[in-house]
Amino acid sequence: MSLSESQLQEIKQQFEKYDLDKSNTIDHHELKKLLEETLKTKLSDNLFNRYVSTQFDKSDKNKDGKIQFDEFVQFYKALYFSNELPISMGVKQMEKRSYVERPNDNAPKVNKNQIQLSESEVELAKIKFNEYDLDKSGSIDKQELRKLLEDVNGSKKMSKLLFDRLVDMHMQQGDKDGNEKIEFEEFLGIYTKIFGTQQK
Repeated sequence: MSLSESQLQEIKQQFEKYDLDKSNTIDHHELKKLLEETLKTKLSDNLFNRYVSTQFDKSDKNKDGKIQFDEFVQFYKALYFSNELPISMGVKQMEKRSYVERPNDNAPKVNKNQIQLSESEVELAKIKFNEYDLDKSGSIDKQELRKLLEDVNGSKKMSKLLFDRLVDMHMQQGDKDGNEKIEFEEFLGIYTKIFGTQQK
């Protein structure tokens, strides 16, 4: 999708706002500042730093350690296209889009009948999935899911019986193939159910 003149102007304003040293580029520190102020999903410091690095590496196409304006435009379009993203920025009339697998892309598809996830949300989901795939098996078993839910619901008072039911419910919803494990594609189906309440 091409951008209108007003949308490009707004992106230019954001670029200038976060180009703190007025170098006409965005460095890693400046990108981190931007994401700190716009990312709605709560992440630990470690996960957030990894997310910033991932976005920076993807955006720095010529690998000069800086994001030029044309690179920033592509970054901005990818992250701020959809108002379903876990972030909020100025461009409000850009079209919604769901994550779609590209040719030769190893990332999983999201079925149209499932909750639509943006590319950014899929990346965040992958970070969370890897964090709780404790044995690095490429899937999340019931004990790993329990750990995940314990961390997410840590501040909520819940009886052991209710919590066990919560674990069972998410396991049943996520484990589509009945192998008692949740692969990443299955994890995408329950990601927003688990973390959606953390988004403002």
